Amino acid sequence: MKIPKIDISNDWDNPKPGLHNAVLIDVIDKGLQTWDVRGESEQTPKIRLLWEVEEKTSGGKPMRAAKSYTKSLGLNSPLRTMLCSWLGGEMSEQELDDIDTDDLIGRPAQVLVVSYVKDGESRVYVKEVRKPLEDKQLKPSGEFIQMKDRDESGQ
Repeated sequence: MKIPKIDISNDWDNPKPGLHNAVLIDVIDKGLQTWDVRGESEQTPKIRLLWEVEEKTSGGKPMRAAKSYTKSLGLNSPLRTMLCSWLGGEMSEQELDDIDTDDLIGRPAQVLVVSYVKDGESRVYVKEVRKPLEDKQLKPSGEFIQMKDRDESGQ
C-alpha cells in the first residue's frame, strides 16, 4: 500500500490572546490519558471543551480554542471551578449531580485565550471561562461537526 504525502502543518488560524466572546461547540471524551506525576505515570479520565470565538480565520470561518480538563467535579477541581465561573457562582451538590456536558453545548461564554509555543509552533488554549456579556451571546456557526456525529473517516 502506498502512503500519500499529506501536509499536516497547521492549516488554521489561532485566535489572538485576550478575552473573546465564545460559544461551546463540543465536549470530547478523551478517555484515560497517561500523565507523568512526580516521576510516576498516572491515568486520568479527561474531556476537552472546544470553543468557537467571534474572531474569523483568513477564510472567514470562526476561530476555535480548547482546553482539556480532568473529568471530575470534586471540590477543588479545575472543571468545577470553571463551571462555577461560567455559569455564575457556586453550584449546589444537586446542580453538580445534574450537569450533563451535552446540555452545555451551544451555551455562550467569554473565554480568555492564552498563547504559547510548543515544538516551535504557536498554539493557544482557553485559560479562563466567564459568564457571557448580556449583549454578546454568540451562537454556534454550524461550521463544526461534533466528534460524536462524525463518520468513521473523521469527516
